[in-house]
Amino acid sequence: MKYLKISVSLILGLFFLWLALRNADLSAAAARARGLDIALLSAAVFSFFYTQLIRAARWHMLLDGAAASYSDSLKVFYIGLFANYVLPFRLGEFSRPLIMKKACGASFSATLGVIFVERLLDLAGQVFLLLFVLLFSPLPIDNSLVGYIKTALVLVAAVFAAGFAALKMVSKKSAMRGRLSAVFHRRAPEAGAKISALIKAFNTGAGVFKDKKRLAAAFAYTVISWFVSAATIMFSMKAMSINLASPFLCACFVQAAISVALVIPPPPGFVGTFHYFCKEGLMFYSVPESAAVAYAVLFHALQIVLIALPASWFMISYGISFGDFMKKNETYQ
Repeated sequence: MKYLKISVSLILGLFFLWLALRNADLSAAAARARGLDIALLSAAVFSFFYTQLIRAARWHMLLDGAAASYSDSLKVFYIGLFANYVLPFRLGEFSRPLIMKKACGASFSATLGVIFVERLLDLAGQVFLLLFVLLFSPLPIDNSLVGYIKTALVLVAAVFAAGFAALKMVSKKSAMRGRLSAVFHRRAPEAGAKISALIKAFNTGAGVFKDKKRLAAAFAYTVISWFVSAATIMFSMKAMSINLASPFLCACFVQAAISVALVIPPPPGFVGTFHYFCKEGLMFYSVPESAAVAYAVLFHALQIVLIALPASWFMISYGISFGDFMKKNETYQ
């Protein structure tokens, strides 16, 4: 099953990469990439790091003291981010609970509960971004990419609703959880006790949903991080001399187009899906295909470098190797 998942993700990635590059003039794309504006590229790098600092601050707030310091939260967050680029289907999410358990003595299940809430917040933020783009960007109704974004909006909203319902189902007050717990305890007392303990720990981590002020603050962090990420796209587009009439709104649209790729089961490093939807987002504004492809390839490579370098340093500080990702995720799937 593991190899089937990896094969499917790789096939999806290669298919979308072929779609992105099949008509591209790669020599023209390379020529455009060589003319980068270093000052604007530096601004893009700064805003990219600032996005991760905001997201790590949200992670630290959601942990509610499980990590000793913001520095620890930042390290664990970055390693998890890197693991998601290495492993298919976002299996890197399981690395963060394992590192938290090793480095901070935190409960695996409680940290998984925090990550579940974090993912729900990201989905809510993605809905906000997609609505923002559809409401404020001048978009032709019959454009296929706009259709994809509308479809993504519906799917993301549905996934958010399902996730929220699942969270409520396993909450302490859920009647369904009580019935399931009774069945497990009656038929398999030992397994039932373990499952109850895991759910209890999970609910502890997901307890931010009971704290409305902290939840509102976490959502504010989420929305800000999406817009700072759009600023990264704006600066990096300008660095490649892609100058559009409303640069920030256009960058928000490209960000929304890229986020459509998150609805598809992601291949390692989001290779292919990222490139295709990024290119399509730029071509929506009549950016030449060679320039759109050059930007998609460069921006994706830049993201990987800016994630991999700090994460590798943090992995060394925790004594974690690249191979641990595969072994540990294989154990806890």
